[in-house]
Amino acid sequence: MPYEEIRFLNADYGHRSPFFSADGKRHYFQGFLTNNEGWDQFERFYYVEKIEESWSDPVLLDTLFNKYAVHWQFSLDRQNNLYFSGDLRGVENTVCRK
Repeated sequence: MPYEEIRFLNADYGHRSPFFSADGKRHYFQGFLTNNEGWDQFERFYYVEKIEESWSDPVLLDTLFNKYAVHWQFSLDRQNNLYFSGDLRGVENTVCRK
């Protein structure tokens, strides 16, 4: 079976750091502009939800997560609490939970 690229955001955006909720019904990822221009270059958290054999439109996560310029080391527990480390404009190794 050939592989197929799935893009949730338009072609101006790159996608990275994909991971799924424990039940497989949500797919989380980072989106970022690939042209390195403007404030939107900051990485942003999105998710899509499984709808039958397809996925919903992307949903931008809460501002709490998206105020960080850089994110790494994602984790999602069975209660769907999202954990990550990030760089908050010069304050490194911040860990957040929602």
